[in-house]
Amino acid sequence: MASSLLDYALSYAARGWYVFPCREKPGAPFIRNGETIIPEEKTPYTTNGFKDATVDADQIKAWWEKWPNALIGISTGPSGLFVVDIDKKHVNGFDTYSTWGINDSQALRAWTPSGGMHVIFSGTGRTSTNASTGIDTRGEGGYFIAPPSKVIEGKFPGEYRFENDWSKDPGIIPDGLMSRLFPNKTREYVKGTFTPAQQGEKKKLSKSTLYFLSQGAKEGERNSTLFKALADMAGCGYTKDEAREKVLDICKKIGLSRGEVETVLDHAYSKERVPAIPDELQAKIAKGGKELATSITFEEQTLIEYAVLASMITDNLIIPVVSDVLNSEDFQLIQNKIIYKHIVQMYNAGMKVDILTLSNDIAKDTRNIKLDDISRMLALYFVNPDNIITYIDIIKEKASIRRLEAILDNKRKYLSEKNLAHMLNALEKDISNVALYGGIKSSSVLDAKQATEMVKMFTEQIVSGKIEQLRTGFVDYDNYIGGIYNNELIIIAGLSGTGKSAMSLSIVNNVSITQGKSSAIFSLEMSTHETICRLICQLTGIPFRKVYNGKMNEQEWKLYGEAMDKIASSKIYFDDGVGMTIPEIRAKIRKLVDKDNLDLVVIDQLEQVKGYDMLSPNIRYNNLTYEIKDISKEFQVPIILNHQLNRAIADRHLRNPEPEATDLNQAGEKAVNQVWIIVHKKDVEQRILQSKVRVVKNRNGPTMEFPVIFLGERMLFASPVKEEDKIIFHNGEEEQSYYTSNIPGWAN
Repeated sequence: MASSLLDYALSYAARGWYVFPCREKPGAPFIRNGETIIPEEKTPYTTNGFKDATVDADQIKAWWEKWPNALIGISTGPSGLFVVDIDKKHVNGFDTYSTWGINDSQALRAWTPSGGMHVIFSGTGRTSTNASTGIDTRGEGGYFIAPPSKVIEGKFPGEYRFENDWSKDPGIIPDGLMSRLFPNKTREYVKGTFTPAQQGEKKKLSKSTLYFLSQGAKEGERNSTLFKALADMAGCGYTKDEAREKVLDICKKIGLSRGEVETVLDHAYSKERVPAIPDELQAKIAKGGKELATSITFEEQTLIEYAVLASMITDNLIIPVVSDVLNSEDFQLIQNKIIYKHIVQMYNAGMKVDILTLSNDIAKDTRNIKLDDISRMLALYFVNPDNIITYIDIIKEKASIRRLEAILDNKRKYLSEKNLAHMLNALEKDISNVALYGGIKSSSVLDAKQATEMVKMFTEQIVSGKIEQLRTGFVDYDNYIGGIYNNELIIIAGLSGTGKSAMSLSIVNNVSITQGKSSAIFSLEMSTHETICRLICQLTGIPFRKVYNGKMNEQEWKLYGEAMDKIASSKIYFDDGVGMTIPEIRAKIRKLVDKDNLDLVVIDQLEQVKGYDMLSPNIRYNNLTYEIKDISKEFQVPIILNHQLNRAIADRHLRNPEPEATDLNQAGEKAVNQVWIIVHKKDVEQRILQSKVRVVKNRNGPTMEFPVIFLGERMLFASPVKEEDKIIFHNGEEEQSYYTSNIPGWAN
C-alpha cells in the first residue's frame, strides 16, 4: 500500500496537482491553550495544511517515507480543480444533484468511504458547505482526498475508490452547475450569467458590427466576425430572432450556410457565458502597484486568462505579442494551457485562428475541450487591447510566483546537499529558471548549402547597397570600422557622469534626424521630456538648463521651435517606462519593427532593466545582456546598451588608469559585438582637456580609439573638425567658441 500511495501521489503531482499528506487515522492528543486536541482523520500532517501542497517529487517522497499510509490530499486552488462533494449522511445529496440535470460525463468521479462521491472538474470556484442540499464544494482554499487513499480508523473507515477512468484530465465546469451551487453569486465565477440590455431597450451597435452588416467579411474571418456581430447584438438588447433576420442576407452573400449561421447564433445567445472582467477587478488592475500580482485571486486570474485568450482569437495580430512573453505553462487552468498551445501552433503554421478553426484543431487532440468552451471566451472580444500587456504581465508574474513557491517549499532538496557551495549553486540555478522571464525561441536548422546561400545573399546585398551599415556621425569610427551592422549589440560604458546617455543620443540624432532613419529610445532613467530637451540642446546649441527651464531669449525660442519641428517629423520613438522587463522590451520592439522597420534601438541603461533581481550583479547583467542580444538577432536591429562601469575603477591608485572591458561587471564579455568606453582626460581643476572613445572589443573587426569633443552643457558628443581640435578645453569660452565656429548651422 505504501508504494502504491506514493506512486499515485507522484502521478498526481506530475499532472500539475498539488499534493500533501493527510492523516489516515486520528492523531496523538496534544494540549493547546489548556484544551486537549485530538487531530481527526483526513486532517493534514503538515504544519500549514493544504498551503504546504507541492508538485515537487523529492518533497512528496520524503513525506510518504515519514507517513507511508498517509492519505493523498489535493489542494484544489493551485491545482486548477473544482470538486463537488456529494454526501448522504444527513441529507441525500444524490437526490439533489440528480434533479439539477448536470452533464458531468467529462468529470472525474470517486467514491468516498462514507458512501458519498467526489465529482471533479477543471475550473475554479469557492469552497463551501451547504447542509440543506447535501452538496459541498472544494475550490479556492480547499482540498479533497484522492484515491486510492484508505482511512484506517475514524468515523468512516474505508477506501476512496475510482468510479471512472482517471487517465484523462477532467472536463471544465459544465453549464448550469455554478448557478445551481451559488444561485445568488453566479457572477463571481468563471461561468457567470450574461446580462443583456433591459427588455425592449436597444443600445447602439458597434462600428465593426455595422460594417459587417453592410460589407460582410472576407474568407477565413467569416465565422469569427459573425460571432462578434451576434454577440454585440445580444449585448445591445436584440432578440435572437431579430439578430437572425439582420444577418441572414449578408451571410448568404458571403457564402455562409443557414446551418453555420444557426450554430454561431446559438453560441452567441447562450445563457451561460464567460462574463467580462468586472469593474472592481478593472479598478484593481488600473490602480496597479508592486503588490498587484500577489493580490490577484485565483478567480480573478481565471478571468484575466480568458481575456487574453479571447483577444488572441478575435485579433490574431495580438498572438505574437503574447507569445513573446507567455508560454502554455504560465496559465493556471489546464484547458487554458491547451487552448493557448493550439492558438500559437496554428498561428506559427500560418493558419487563421477563429472559433471554428481553433475548435476543429483542438478536436484532433485527445483533450476534451469543445466549441462551447472556446465560444465563451469570445464573449470577451470587447476587452480593451490596451490592457493586454498588463494582463500578460499579471499572468507571467503569477506563474513565476507559483514556481518560486515550489522552490521555497522544497527546502529539503537544498538542505540535503553536502556542502554550502553545492546548496547555493542548486538554489541559484532554480531561481535563475524562475527569473528567466519569457519563452526561448528556437532557430531553424540549415544544411551547408542553405547556410552558404544565406551568406552569399547577405554579401551581395552589402555590395549592392541594399544592406548598409548605420553611420554613427563619428567620422574616424565610421571610416575605420564602417559603421554599425543590423544585428549588433554595442555597449557604451563609462563611469557615472561621463556622458553615456549623451553619446547614445548623439548617435540617435545622426541616425534619425540627419539620415532620416527610425530609432527607438528606451530611457529607463530619464523622462521623455528630459530626452527631448537634450535633443533640442544638441540641435540648437542652447544650454540644457535654459531649454529645460524655458528661460530662452527670442533667438533661442526660434531655434527651439525649429528643433521641435525636426524632432516631430523624425522617426524617433520614445519610451520612458520604469523597470521594464526583457519581454516588455521585446514586445514593444516587435510592434515598432512591424510598424516602421526599425533601424536602431537604444536602451538606457542596463542597470534599470528588470529581471534576475535575486542573482548577483555579475550574473544578472550577463543574463540580461544575452537576452538583449537575442532581441537584436531576432529582429535584425542594432541595439546600443548603456552600462555603468564597475565603481572600483575609481579607487585605483595607478597613474592615469583607464577602464578596460573587464570593468563591465561581466556584462558583454561574450554576448556583445562591440564595447565602447568613454574616457575623459582632466586637469587639476577637473576641466576636460581631452575626450576619446576606446573600442576595447570588436568581435567582427579591429579595436581602436577615436577622439571626440564632449560639449557638456549641450549634452553632445561630436567628431573634432580639425586636427588641433582633438585637444581642447571642453568648457567655458573654449567650448562655446568651438561649438559656434565649427559646427555649421548650430550657432546661436
